[in-house]
Amino acid sequence: MTARVNSRQVFLGPSMSSILYEDFIISRSGSGPYCGGVPYPYEMELATSPSLYRIKVICTDQDSDGDFDYNKDAVMELVAGLAPNLKDVSISEIHSELSSSRRSMRRPLWQGLPGFSGAVTGSLTSLSLYCCGRSAIPNWAKHTDFDELQHLVIGGGQLRRSCGIDSEEMEWIARNNSFPNLKTPFINLSRNDDYNEQPHYIEKAISFFLSINSLEELTINGPMEPQMMESVLIHHGPTLKKLNLEPSEATSNTRVRREVPMVFTEDQILQIQALCPVLEKLAITIMRNKSSASEAAIYKRFGKMKNLQSLFLILDCANWRSGRDPTYNDTRFEGEDREVVWDHSGIIVKRGNIGEALINSAVNERLARSIWESINQNKTGKQLERLNLWTRNGGVLKRLDANPSVDEFAQNMNRSWLIERSPRDDTEDVTVKELRQHAREAYERKWIRRMDPMVLGVFHFIWPQKQESRDWRDDWSSFPVQG
Repeated sequence: MTARVNSRQVFLGPSMSSILYEDFIISRSGSGPYCGGVPYPYEMELATSPSLYRIKVICTDQDSDGDFDYNKDAVMELVAGLAPNLKDVSISEIHSELSSSRRSMRRPLWQGLPGFSGAVTGSLTSLSLYCCGRSAIPNWAKHTDFDELQHLVIGGGQLRRSCGIDSEEMEWIARNNSFPNLKTPFINLSRNDDYNEQPHYIEKAISFFLSINSLEELTINGPMEPQMMESVLIHHGPTLKKLNLEPSEATSNTRVRREVPMVFTEDQILQIQALCPVLEKLAITIMRNKSSASEAAIYKRFGKMKNLQSLFLILDCANWRSGRDPTYNDTRFEGEDREVVWDHSGIIVKRGNIGEALINSAVNERLARSIWESINQNKTGKQLERLNLWTRNGGVLKRLDANPSVDEFAQNMNRSWLIERSPRDDTEDVTVKELRQHAREAYERKWIRRMDPMVLGVFHFIWPQKQESRDWRDDWSSFPVQG
């Protein structure tokens, strides 16, 4: 049964009927966070019920009224003995929009819940910490024994790209052998180097993943490097049935960024194939490269994974090396493509950069089908049943955020697809569905306007205007996969 409590959910065991409550350890105003004070008896009765098994909580530092939020403190004490059968906790931390004049830097001490002694630790089987802040795991270790923990989410949430586990916390976990029975970790990593470099980040990340026993499922998001991935795959690969890998690097402007998100090459896909022999589901980021032969070779390699039945490809359309890698020689353009069209504080954008971004953004149904065919023509073992193609970063140039002039085009061309095999054994038919189609069409109805003449000129140099076209949206098509 489920009782909804404002933005929180409390899941009650089958012995209790479904009850709707106005508050659950929240302020007397009837909404918002729990701000301290003595809870009402009915609040404590619900919170400490032997039937309370799962709880989901949203918390913040201060709410829009300036009140301090103690939701997380309260849940930690529920875990540590007050709720004897609480096994599954999910906490999402959000940042409130509060003016500096109303924000207080001094947070009153948490006074604790009635009956909490601190002498007992809980025993969670599932803990999800979205946007968890620093030292989250050491803090939770004071309230729960991690020996029984099977499912763990660290980081992500509202500020996914900047919120994750850093090298110091990974070192603490590895040193304390914290998760002996962990089975399904979802780990967001963070270099945490906005102000200070962390030269041992990769070594500590390797030690962290090697401290965890062999897994059947693993999700890693954030900063990765080939050395780290090789160590992870050697240790966990033989037992992995589900693997999600999404490299990324922070884009904050506290310093000039030089880290380039890890790019999975054909050799690294071969490595996954060799080290993960029982892999059934794979989600991985692939860099678009104008449908070149090297890009096509990667798609073909997925066909050699004998047990692979579900594949989720995140097609990243940005060229992160250009503008971040000081060794990158961006002199491959010729003729008009070498013309500098934008100079943003020393970040040089050429016509060729815009052309590449447009070509990589163009993902139509024909290209989606050709990627499916490239994989299946080379498929060994079990058939591929499902392929997701999820596009992103179509309008991103150099170190810049999405450029509005290019992003107008990318919003139309950067399409995502789902391809599924027919359940019938006597046919090779597939169904193809565009994902986010309604959102794309709604965006176009609202926002499509007069396009930047320079970008439109580059666009029509690649895709000449068709005789019967209404506008540029009828003119483009994806570059076919080579080979």
